[in-house]
Amino acid sequence: MKLINILKKRLLPTTILTVFGAIGICVNSSEAAKITIDPDNFSVFQDISTAIPGVQLSLINDNPSSPAAPASIVVVQGSAASTGSRVFGRGIPGFFPDESFFEPGIFTGVLSVFKASFDTPTDFVSIDVIKVALGDFGRLRAFDSSNNLVAESITPSLGSFGNFSTVSISRPIADISYILAAGYPPPQSPPFNGVALDNFKFNQVSPEQVPEPLTILGSITALCFGLTLKRGVFKKQKKEKVVV
Repeated sequence: MKLINILKKRLLPTTILTVFGAIGICVNSSEAAKITIDPDNFSVFQDISTAIPGVQLSLINDNPSSPAAPASIVVVQGSAASTGSRVFGRGIPGFFPDESFFEPGIFTGVLSVFKASFDTPTDFVSIDVIKVALGDFGRLRAFDSSNNLVAESITPSLGSFGNFSTVSISRPIADISYILAAGYPPPQSPPFNGVALDNFKFNQVSPEQVPEPLTILGSITALCFGLTLKRGVFKKQKKEKVVV
């Protein structure tokens, strides 16, 4: 009975500290707001690069050997769409907006990749990839704040014109700072592997849900301290039991 009372007094607070420290490392996705950017909710040719708070859309060339200034993402009337009739379009200055997103491959300075950058890292993204040309696959890639690839997902073969597939990435923690989406694989010669993109979704995680490095360090320290204290108490109780 004496041992039980000591355990209640000394180990219970430490156990609570340890548990709450571990919980502090995680992000509760159920508290994140699911945001959908559907081109059908905007006007044709509207620039939607900054239309949604918390995310910036842009058109880039992801080939580091041939950098080019990014352009805008606009809305175009699609030849096919996954929802409604409008899709994301390439807003390249001096060119008529089109729906063909593809990975540049050997092409220099081509703006053809959809990019979404988040104000606060997220743990979930998805986008619809549509067969509209010769592209049979789409690829979604997720990167952290240090430009490290943390995950990628490729669609199955899209098959016939108008077919679409939703490609998504879910992460155990909110470490996705930006994503890239386009047709896949990169073309080594014409024709292009263009696909259309529609219906982009992501979890909008609040800054409070993303633990700071010091918070994580503090949680780990609390966990280690709790385990050390528990071992010390059990050793002491073992000695007291022998004396009695």
